[in-house]
Amino acid sequence: MSGALRKVQSGQKFEIPAAAYNSFVDAAMDLRRRNAYVGQKAQSSLPQAGTVLVRNDSGVNLNRFAVLGIDAPIITPMANENEFKNRIALSCVTPGDTHVGKFVILAEPLATGAIGRAYVDGVCPAKVSMNSESHQCAEVATAAINTLSSCDSGTASLLWVEPIEQRSTPGVAWVVARFGGGGGGSSIATAEVIQSLGTSVPYTYQVKVAAYNGSGEFTTSGDAFSLINLAEYGPNGSGMRKLPVGSIIDFFLDANGYAFTNTSNYRGTYL
Repeated sequence: MSGALRKVQSGQKFEIPAAAYNSFVDAAMDLRRRNAYVGQKAQSSLPQAGTVLVRNDSGVNLNRFAVLGIDAPIITPMANENEFKNRIALSCVTPGDTHVGKFVILAEPLATGAIGRAYVDGVCPAKVSMNSESHQCAEVATAAINTLSSCDSGTASLLWVEPIEQRSTPGVAWVVARFGGGGGGSSIATAEVIQSLGTSVPYTYQVKVAAYNGSGEFTTSGDAFSLINLAEYGPNGSGMRKLPVGSIIDFFLDANGYAFTNTSNYRGTYL
């Protein structure tokens, strides 16, 4: 074999023996195999989880599995339409009340201002603050970077929750979560009406995310955010009264992050 791999000098006529050619092919295939496993310890091997490039604009260095809210594309169509169409990269920040249903989970440690990969859809590990052991969903919580927050209904479905006796912190569990548009987590959540604004339909409501505590009551969390009632639009909208403050309603988010409900509070023709 060593004879087949002799070196040649410039200008020297030569032929490639079959043994030498096969050695080149074997070396190339071996390099390809080894490159396929570069960084596997730092990156998740879960093929079912969709990832996207994100920039950590939270202002702090973050560990793998940290939670960030999606703010905006790094490159907008106005800045560079072709680049916007060809490459998705998102600026992500500390979660706030506007990030319900719009968050990522880091797939790798990320320094402030750095760009890396994050889960945006599918199934992946996550850490969740368990507000109740009966909760089967989780959602982003305002100012919470290290964990999601468990709830009765939310963006992420909890497929598996670490048993209490196995946790290093009883109230925080490792979970296997399914979330995002392709993950199948519920996009419908529950809210309590805090305030109603306006003198005629459609009204604007201030609401807070609400979670059922299993004992006949709902508890609210996070900051208040605006919501519109679709039942107050269209031909039947004029027959609607304001949703009472304190009422519990279902709501959902559209693709742009606006919150809507479709809750009827029909006043009747006798009023």
